[in-house]
Amino acid sequence: MAPSKSTSSALTVALFCLCAIGLAGPAVAGPRRSSRLIKQGIALHNSASYEQAIRLYQDAYQDDPRLTKALLLIGASYLNLGRAEEVLEFYERYEQKERRLRPADQERLRGYYDEAAIKLQLDYDADPRRVELLLFAGRAHHDLGRLEEALIRYERFAREAPPGDRHRERLRGYYEQALGDLRHKFAESRRPELLLLLGRVCTDLGREEEAANYAEHYRQLRPPTASHAAPVAFGPPAPPRPALPTRLHEFAPSLQSPPPQVRPPRSRPVWRVATGAAFSAVGLGVAGLGISALAVDGSCIQPPGQTCQLDYATQGIGAGLLVGGLLVTIGGAALIAIPGPWPAKSPRLGLGIGPTGAGLSLAGVF
Repeated sequence: MAPSKSTSSALTVALFCLCAIGLAGPAVAGPRRSSRLIKQGIALHNSASYEQAIRLYQDAYQDDPRLTKALLLIGASYLNLGRAEEVLEFYERYEQKERRLRPADQERLRGYYDEAAIKLQLDYDADPRRVELLLFAGRAHHDLGRLEEALIRYERFAREAPPGDRHRERLRGYYEQALGDLRHKFAESRRPELLLLLGRVCTDLGREEEAANYAEHYRQLRPPTASHAAPVAFGPPAPPRPALPTRLHEFAPSLQSPPPQVRPPRSRPVWRVATGAAFSAVGLGVAGLGISALAVDGSCIQPPGQTCQLDYATQGIGAGLLVGGLLVTIGGAALIAIPGPWPAKSPRLGLGIGPTGAGLSLAGVF
């Protein structure tokens, strides 16, 4: 006997539900694995196993590209390895992917850049042969909006780097970006001292005529009492900090201290997992009742061989039970899987800068 139309519809809906639940499994497992990899990476970072930590951070980011703060952790580990180029690469990648940062995240990112600028300067003082550290320290100041500090280091790199240094082409690109930033700021503010910096950048690029035009423009716009240009900085003012030492031995005690430890990220609270699992179980049970009701809808109650005078008529109850059960199941799965503003907070990574500004400290809450 061929199955009835209602039975076929019920089986189709049941198969669809099973497929949906099966596909939801990997989506939930991905963020959980990423969180676990981040925890393990932080533990390795605190034990000074920076290269192993980087590999775990990269795996976590590959599993869940929304976890962009893993890019900051990768850059922080590269900073401890002394690989300046990679540090700024990953910080800038984070900034590009998170174009609309909250004020707290902006301040955290500035802390990372500030720490990089300090440590790269100290590393150069310890080994002046690594002249490229000047270039990347200047770039960190550039990303912080401290154009005058950046130009000081760019110009010193240009004087000290060998003629064939591979980073010289990168320096030209940094100068061009600084020129664009200064022009944009001058168009917005019309501050005369910006013209001096524009002329300075043009001189460093070998554009003498353009530099002379900026100098003449400055003489026309400068206030009558102006005797020199004020320091120029873009963005929020940097918090006060002690003066940067000129040599590493002045800073040795703080650098010899043990690496700061990180508080392990918290997993989702038990109440969320238990409640979500309970809701999902109840929802599946209700959906099963709905499927059963749809399967017998219209079937004859009397034994075979007799004229059917009475049959099952669920009158939409089966469909209601099925839809309601599915909604409850989905709600339970969402309570387990989706992060939200309840006790288990979404990923947050913090940077702690000690009194001397040289100790890198990572903290995460998941």
